[in-house]
Amino acid sequence: MQTCAKDIMTTELILAHPEMTIEDAIKTLVNNRITGMPVVDGDQRIVGVVSEFDIIRTIESVDAEKPLDLTRAIDFSHQVTSVTETAPLPQILKLFVDKKVRRLPVLSRDNKLVGIITRRDIMRVLFYRSKTL
Repeated sequence: MQTCAKDIMTTELILAHPEMTIEDAIKTLVNNRITGMPVVDGDQRIVGVVSEFDIIRTIESVDAEKPLDLTRAIDFSHQVTSVTETAPLPQILKLFVDKKVRRLPVLSRDNKLVGIITRRDIMRVLFYRSKTL
């Protein structure tokens, strides 16, 4: 039996929404010790991903003469690489390498977010596989 996305994904998701403030996004990332999170609409459909890099890029682009407004909405990446629940492990690994992503949202058949696979999840799978050999 082949390992697929639903076997390794994390289902306890920490989510952002498009109207989330920069301050709230920073707090969520720091408090949960994560580097990014999916951005979803009211129907749990993924509309993007926000990462530490997105926040740093937003803050860096602000005029240094003006006070930083952390109450404005987050800027996030709208292009999202994702997989379905049935995506096989080799395909997942290839996406991590080819697209240089840090996380892969996992979508159901009706395109709703059901999980996420991070680099840490991949390491966990590889570690446990090495223990069973």
